[in-house]
Amino acid sequence: MRRGFALFSVILLLFTASCGENGGDTSDRLDEWLASVDSFTAEVAITAEFADRTVGFRLDCTVSEDVCAVKVIEPASIEGIEVAIEPSGVSVSYDGASFEAGSADDLGVQPVTAVAELYRLFGGAVISERGSEKLGERDCLTAVYLSGTSETRVWFDAETLAPVRAEFFSDGVRTLSCEFVSFVMGGS
Repeated sequence: MRRGFALFSVILLLFTASCGENGGDTSDRLDEWLASVDSFTAEVAITAEFADRTVGFRLDCTVSEDVCAVKVIEPASIEGIEVAIEPSGVSVSYDGASFEAGSADDLGVQPVTAVAELYRLFGGAVISERGSEKLGERDCLTAVYLSGTSETRVWFDAETLAPVRAEFFSDGVRTLSCEFVSFVMGGS
């Protein structure tokens, strides 16, 4: 009886250890990919959910350690506005005029700062939860980042690891959602 229980325990241990390997490999792949993100370009469709309205934006972003340059593509009423988010502060320019807008920390996560915040998270924030799920027809890995009352959920393409979608929550309420239209590592 003891011998049967010991054999069963060893088989169970081997089985559960092998089940974790594939998930570990996937987590390791994602961690390695995140650690390799030093710059990227992306076109992002962002939906901002305010208390009284929902607004859509389309942004062209170039991100590196030094600066996150954002150019508004849509809506047409603000097309061409450019925002540079740098460690020294945020500047806004349009049609030759520009002004300083304080620090990114003062702005919080807004449509124009969302991609810069994702870059910061990719650069070493602790992933609180990991998983996998389908997003439409696409197999995705998921990562959840928690900070105080804020939560950010990111879906990564399971094959390429490029970000597909991100959602930002404050006090449990979704405030922004980002769909990556395009994403190129190290590109400009």
